[in-house]
Amino acid sequence: MKIRNIITTAALASMLCVSCFAGDITVNLDGKNVDFPNQQPVIQDGRTLIPLRGVFDSLGYDITWAGDTKTVTLSKDSELLIIVIGNKTYFHNGVEYDTDVPAQIINGSTMLPLRAIAEAAGLTVAWDGERKTAVLVSENRAQKQRDSYYFEYSQEDEKFLTDFQKISENFENEIAAYNECLEIMEKQGIHSEEDSQRLANAIKAMKTASEKVVGQLMPLECSEKMGRLKSAYIAYVKCCGEHAGVLCDYIDQKISEDEYTQGVNDTVAKMVFAESEYENALKDIAENQ
Repeated sequence: MKIRNIITTAALASMLCVSCFAGDITVNLDGKNVDFPNQQPVIQDGRTLIPLRGVFDSLGYDITWAGDTKTVTLSKDSELLIIVIGNKTYFHNGVEYDTDVPAQIINGSTMLPLRAIAEAAGLTVAWDGERKTAVLVSENRAQKQRDSYYFEYSQEDEKFLTDFQKISENFENEIAAYNECLEIMEKQGIHSEEDSQRLANAIKAMKTASEKVVGQLMPLECSEKMGRLKSAYIAYVKCCGEHAGVLCDYIDQKISEDEYTQGVNDTVAKMVFAESEYENALKDIAENQ
């Protein structure tokens, strides 16, 4: 029973453009709020800046500072990130990337654009506007956590899980086909009406699939122990459908670009929280045998 996010490149880029009031921002990394004792995240030119310390420390990076050149170096295994304060570029494994706002020093703390965090550390990033929370999920974290859960279950639970797994695996296949289409479009570009139609069909198929899966999951009987698991996955599937629905409406020109951006922000944030809830449900089942 795996969960994969369906986040397009355009969606990820648009998520990083949301504004909120400085001082009210929370950063959540892999389900835990990050503590920033010296300097809180801020907004500059419509972009969120977060302190270097806290996020990269938690991800296991070694951090060095060269005061003469105002250069920050982050290293972890084969990963190398070089950032010069004041520059709107940084280097990740020798490749130069642009940022909308430069890294800078605020109240003695090195502050990095949120986009740089996502690109450099391979994080999935979502913005929850209601909670004013930037949600960061590290690469492969969800799968590693799920692989550690082993639990026994009753005959009732076994029947539920058998049906549940079959339905969720079918949905994963739909997501895989959807992602494959998006990857092809991203690499090759959209050059014809046929390409546009293929993309539109894939998005609409995802929306239809999510509606079908919700209809299959709702009537499944389960114990109270499995109820949270079922509810979390249904919430996730609904988010996938809402996300595809936003893309459908945008392609069909039913919503404006601003409405599209807001819709993408909202649905992706919901997906990340739904996945976190799913993982917490697995953890509770494993710990309460």
